[in-house]
Parts: sequence; C-alpha cells; structure tokens
Amino acid sequence: MIYNDKWQIDGAGASTGPQEERRKPLSSPDSTLVGLPTAELADVSSDDAPVWMSEDDQDVFGMSSVRPEVRMTLCDMVTAILVPWAAFALSLVIFICLYHDHAVLVWILQILCTLLALCTVLTGHRVRDAMIISLGFLSLASIALGAAAGTWLEAEYLQRFWQLYRASSYQLILPSSDPSKLPMDSFLRFSDGTVLDDFHALGYLAKGNTYCVAPIRLTGSSSEPVRYWAVGKNCCDRRGTFNCGPQPEHAAVIAEHLDETFLRAVLQASSVYHLPLEEVDVAKPQLVTLIEHPSQLLAEIWYESTRVAVMAALMHLAVCVIAVLTMATATAYGRKLKDSL
Repeated sequence: MIYNDKWQIDGAGASTGPQEERRKPLSSPDSTLVGLPTAELADVSSDDAPVWMSEDDQDVFGMSSVRPEVRMTLCDMVTAILVPWAAFALSLVIFICLYHDHAVLVWILQILCTLLALCTVLTGHRVRDAMIISLGFLSLASIALGAAAGTWLEAEYLQRFWQLYRASSYQLILPSSDPSKLPMDSFLRFSDGTVLDDFHALGYLAKGNTYCVAPIRLTGSSSEPVRYWAVGKNCCDRRGTFNCGPQPEHAAVIAEHLDETFLRAVLQASSVYHLPLEEVDVAKPQLVTLIEHPSQLLAEIWYESTRVAVMAALMHLAVCVIAVLTMATATAYGRKLKDSL
C-alpha cells in the first residue's frame, strides 16, 4: 500500500487524516513505497525487467532476458563466413561428382541440407539469437546458389564429358555421309583418303576472335558438296591456312553443335571459294573438331569445368566475407533484428 507521510493507521486498520490526503498514485512525484528509497523506485520503473519477475513472467510479457547481441565476436564472424561457404562448396562438389549417375540422390541431399538450414533459422528465432538466424539464412542462400552453379556446370560441361568418357570405340565415317545421323556422344574417325582442304580455309573475324573453318572431303572430290567442316578459334589466317588440329585421317573427330558464328564463316567461305553446299533443309554442314587423342579433349573439358567451379567458390567466399563484415559493422544490427522478430 502506498501512503503519504501524514497518514496514521490505527490497530483496527481504519485510516485517519484529512480526506484530501488519501492514497496517491505512483506517478505522483512525492509518492514512495514503505521501506524503499526513491532511488530503488526509479529502478523499478525503468525499461529493464523487474528483478521480482521470474523468467517465465518475463517471457509472457515480452521481457525475455535473452537478446540479440549488438555486435558479433570474431568467432561469430568466422563461423558465419565458413559455414555458408562450406555449404556452397559441398553442394557444388555433390553436383560435379554424383549428378551424372545419381541425380535423385543429389536432390535428396540438397533437400536435407535445406531442411537443416531452415531448422537453424527456427532455432535462432526461438532463442532470439541473431547470430544463429543469420547463419541459417546465409546457409539457405549458399545451398541454393550451389545447386544453381552445379546444374549449370552439368549442362555446360559435365554432361558431354561423361558421355565422351564412356565412349569406348571410334565410329568410322565418310566425308560424304549424312551429318544428321552423326552421333554427338562418341569419338569419330574419317575413312582413309580424307583430306583437309586448307587451300579453301577461311578466317572470319567476329567478337574479337578469328573463327576458322576448312572443308573436309575425299581426295579428288572437289565437285561434290561439302558436308563436314573443321573448325577452330584463332588458329588460322584470313585465307588459305588452317592450323587447328592434325589431318582428319589421323585425328579423333568430335562433332560440334551448330554455332551461328561458325555457320556464317562457312557460308562466307562457300561464297568466296564458290564451294557447293547442300541445301539447308536437306543436310546442314556439320562442324567437327580435330584432336590428337580423346584424352586431350577430356582433359580440356575437365580443366575448364574445374576452373569455373573454383572461381565460383572463391567468388562466393568473397561475398560471404562482405556480407558478414557488413553485418558486424552495423551498430544497430542486433536491435533491428530483434525488432523484426
């Protein structure tokens, strides 16, 4: 009970004193609690949770003593950088090593990792820990980016790598054979008597590169339509030279998908040298790459895919460092995150 100093209480509990000096509210400047100094009253009315409230009561009234830290420690920063980066790298490695044979298993692992990251976010929300929440969201983004990068690598490099890796034999073809029936997932060889007509080679300048094309034909068949063209980049002059691989009869041949720039080079060469071409609706000119040995191409594809994967991992590490440093240097980071919960 809160009383003025002038109040008197008799043994029966009846109050005496002026009627106008009855009990005063806490908001009154001169109000006090019996036995408590004014300084302690100021502490009770402060923003902090009262000392006489239990932790359960504080949770009920939104006064939980567990609050986000305003600043991250060095250990928190290192963890927030390395854990999401490890999630990205693991996701990328899983795609590179397993997707070609175990696609379903890869997606199951991706879903499990995503659920684990979601559990991390929910745990951080429950205990009101900004560090755990940030770790969960960064891991979610890293897993998604790793899956996207792995899918792109599989479609761009690894699918063809594994197809050629499993090709156990060569298929013999003639320069006059129909290109539409040419397999794209195996190594080829031209028959004996096939020559590279570098006299009719041409270098087409486009996009800062020289796109080189040269017809492949049988000896003494200059009047027949050209169906196969050897291609390469930056390995020829404007006219009459072609240094993009060995002679066709001694080379492993890889069929290439039709590229618009190389197609323009083929059309220009046929126009300049008056070479007969098949009609487009009958058979398109087939582009091929000449290499010394199949292992040469496999090594090039694997090296390129690995280089892209390493660059992606380094770029993601840099992004994680920037993101964590930005959060660590924000003075109101923990308070803003708590207010959003």
